[in-house]
Amino acid sequence: MRCTNVPSQLEAYADDELDSAHDAREIADITQHLAGCADCRAEVANIKRLSASLRQHLPHYPANDMLRARVQTLVANFGTEMVPAFVPSISGTSIVAYPQTRSLRNWKILALAASALFALVTAHDVTSSIAARDTRGSVNQELINAHIRSLMSDHLVDVPSSDRHTVKPWFEGKINFSPAVFDFAADSFPLSGGRLDYANGHAMAAVIFHHGQHAINLFIWPVDSANANVASTSQDGYNISTWRRNHLRYAAVSTLNSRALAQFAAMYVARDSTTGADQH
Repeated sequence: MRCTNVPSQLEAYADDELDSAHDAREIADITQHLAGCADCRAEVANIKRLSASLRQHLPHYPANDMLRARVQTLVANFGTEMVPAFVPSISGTSIVAYPQTRSLRNWKILALAASALFALVTAHDVTSSIAARDTRGSVNQELINAHIRSLMSDHLVDVPSSDRHTVKPWFEGKINFSPAVFDFAADSFPLSGGRLDYANGHAMAAVIFHHGQHAINLFIWPVDSANANVASTSQDGYNISTWRRNHLRYAAVSTLNSRALAQFAAMYVARDSTTGADQH
């Protein structure tokens, strides 16, 4: 993108996050700018495509039955007088309304219930995932360390090539699995090559891509767990997008911004889903 006067609210505009009344001036200014700037029009189109891809591929986590029951019990226990007819309650992934007879005593208690509900959900999330976070944090740190080593030692690739038909066969006989390898040069994520690496107690394939000046290490190793959609996180200034497919775990590590790295991951999953059968 070459525009030197990109509007500060361009991403919010592209994601329809600006309010037509409160942000009317910003909307008008951006609309006027887009009319004469092909670079920013292309950026808006890219943001919209990425948002649609993330909605399609990133995982969604509904409340489990135990959490839902605890929340409903908490709300019900606050009483049944003088509140509006529509008090939200969790039911699956939808919102339902209590009738007036299932109301809270007053608006102050409604606010208290909302605060307690937030605390309950937060506490549940923290206590149920703390061990998993500790494990993920350790794994992610090893992946980040491997990424840093590859750049510091000037050993990013063992087989420099933009041809996946060269990179993929190079791994044969060096590891006991066959990683999916693709090239996304048409989408500004060109394949740069591959190498062997080692972290988390096992050998890994590292498939290398670039996006502008940013290197992307895509680490791949075998796992027993089922397929999983793309999940993104950040640690120590590095962004990481992970997913699982065909008994392989993929972890893309880079200093590239999280939105662009998630776009790369979503493209990889989509390509693997449609053309990856002959890759394994």
